[in-house]
Amino acid sequence: MLHHLREIEVHGHRFSERDVIAQAALLLFAGVASIRYLIGNSVHALAAVPTAERDLLLHPGSVGPAVEELLRVCTPVSFVGRVAGEDFEYTASDGTVVPLRKGRPLLLYVASANRDPDVFDRPDELVLDRPLPNRHLTFGIGRHLCFGDPLVRQTTRIALSALYRRWPGLHLPPQETNWNNNLGFHGFTSLWVTDGH
Repeated sequence: MLHHLREIEVHGHRFSERDVIAQAALLLFAGVASIRYLIGNSVHALAAVPTAERDLLLHPGSVGPAVEELLRVCTPVSFVGRVAGEDFEYTASDGTVVPLRKGRPLLLYVASANRDPDVFDRPDELVLDRPLPNRHLTFGIGRHLCFGDPLVRQTTRIALSALYRRWPGLHLPPQETNWNNNLGFHGFTSLWVTDGH
């Protein structure tokens, strides 16, 4: 992929070696950090659900919907940056109308959109058997869909299934939760777990 990125020309633009290295670093960081925070956030959220519900992660037929719900509720991505493609007005929940002009930078809060009561029944609850399709925006949508979404989904399925299969009594001991201070990713700096024995 990196070789093709170095060789391809898009709309008369060729990527320099420096551009390719920057993209490789971005992909590596984004992929590793998002999976790390997603798994930590998921383990934290799963500590509050009964073992029978958590066991949905152990079965091929139910692990997919369970992971999609974890992606919705435990998203490691708080917001995405975009630029307005045209002038438009946004009406806030309190009725305030905000005019937005073409070219204006925007921060779109994915974590809030994933809890939209107009889209999700019981939006603030972790419902591991929520029916598909789960219309969360964790990876974006359309042409802005995250390049790494298949990798994150598959890695999360494998990691959580293996974790709870090998360590069925896993739970969190009392601890102070230490959230990171990274604006781009939402997750813990550390999370202690025990097997409960």
